[in-house]
Amino acid sequence: MEKEMFTMSTIDMVATGRNIARLRGEAGLTVRNPQDIFGFATPQT
Repeated sequence: MEKEMFTMSTIDMVATGRNIARLRGEAGLTVRNPQDIFGFATPQT
């Protein structure tokens, strides 16, 4: 039997966080804006 190989993607959490913060800032949004949009009780870390 031949084994199937697959690639597991990885996410750079630090770079992703920086990118989200940059995009949020460019859009003129505060931390509170997406918090309200997504219905979070507190800011997500």
